[in-house]
Amino acid sequence: MTLDLVNLDPAAEREVVIQAGAFGEHQFHEAARLDHEGGDARPVAVEGRWLRARLAPGAGLRLRLTMRRYRHTPSYATPWTTPPPAPRATVSPPAE
Repeated sequence: MTLDLVNLDPAAEREVVIQAGAFGEHQFHEAARLDHEGGDARPVAVEGRWLRARLAPGAGLRLRLTMRRYRHTPSYATPWTTPPPAPRATVSPPAE
C-alpha cells in the first residue's frame, strides 16, 4: 500500500501514528520512503501494529508499506494505552 502524509502547518513539526487495520488486527511488515519518481529507499522493518512518522513543517512524505494481515486480535488498544512489552530476561545456568 502507498500512503501520502502532509504536514500543512508551515511553522510546527508534527507527528502522526498510523495503525494497521481499523482495530489493529494487522501488522506492518516494512516501510520504505518513496521519492518523486516513485523509486524507494531501502525498506525498514517495522513488525508492529503502529507506525510513527515525524513530519517537518510544510513537509510531505510518501511511504510504501507492506503488512501481514490478521496477525493480532482486533482491539481498541492504542499506542498510548497499551503497556510496553515486559523486558526480556536472559537466564543463565547456575555457576558450578
